[in-house]
Amino acid sequence: MSVIAVLLQLPALLEPSAGQAPLLALAALTVAALLAVAVTAGAGRFGPPPAARAHTALRARSARTAFLRLRDPAAPGRPLPRAPSA
Repeated sequence: MSVIAVLLQLPALLEPSAGQAPLLALAALTVAALLAVAVTAGAGRFGPPPAARAHTALRARSARTAFLRLRDPAAPGRPLPRAPSA
């Protein structure tokens, strides 16, 4: 049964002659709705926000490329090592 159908039947369920069962059903529905809201609100809290994720990726990339200049000592703009003295 959908939530809308339960909400449409709510006035009939809450009549005084119905007893405590409708109140228990209403309490269960309220708890389920609050749990759904809490799960939805808390879903974005797990994992870093996009800015932190980008910062981490840039830090990892800089760690990988830290030794790039050592791989190609004759790269353009890099001074060549001096010749050994005789």
